[in-house]
Amino acid sequence: MNWHKQTEEMIHSWTEAQRRLVDQWLESVQGVAPGADKLKADYHRQIDAWEEAVSEMLRRQQELADSMSGSAANLDAAPELAKEWVDRSQQMMQNWTDTQMRFMQEWVEHMANQPGSSSDSSR
Repeated sequence: MNWHKQTEEMIHSWTEAQRRLVDQWLESVQGVAPGADKLKADYHRQIDAWEEAVSEMLRRQQELADSMSGSAANLDAAPELAKEWVDRSQQMMQNWTDTQMRFMQEWVEHMANQPGSSSDSSR
């Protein structure tokens, strides 16, 4: 057997093994395997816990941004440059928080819609 044919057969065998592995994993996630309902429930509990933790962190980050904004209002005697710096910092933090929130929401939505996740789960 020539080298090219051996390589081709090896790649085919490897690809087929990967396909079988993915197919078996999808079957187990979709409820074919015993205990799949418990796995789904655990999966959704983990996503919910992560979402709650990130939401709390972002809420506190938003409070900090709001407090910076409130502090800027008390800078009547401060130089204009200091006020501008506080305003820019507050806006940057607001944009960062908004971006993180959008990312978190899209990630949670994506993870909740993975194969085997169904609207009738414990979520």
